[in-house]
Amino acid sequence: MRRWLAVILIVASWTGAPLAHADHRGIRGEVVDLVAYFRAAASQNDEVPPQSSSSGALAIKDQDSGTLYLLLPEGSQDDLHLADYLGRRVEVTGHIMERGGIQALVAGSVELVSH
Repeated sequence: MRRWLAVILIVASWTGAPLAHADHRGIRGEVVDLVAYFRAAASQNDEVPPQSSSSGALAIKDQDSGTLYLLLPEGSQDDLHLADYLGRRVEVTGHIMERGGIQALVAGSVELVSH
């Protein structure tokens, strides 16, 4: 059984096929605009302007690991209004996926958190 699982994972990585939802958990951190985040890094600015114009590509920066997760709404519509949390500290619960080296969190719920 383990042998087949390893073969499936290797084939999926070769074909670029998305892997199944691997992990369901909550991540605490700040919601950032990806374009603003990388522009700040390019200009060697440590602070990302929280109210930058949204590119539409949002991420959550894990407060513990610093890992960025692309934020995706569950389903075809953003019922959670993720852009409303730009620059805010939240806990997002959902499924973590990875494809092509990019990690994404398919958000099932979002809550504001205090420090």
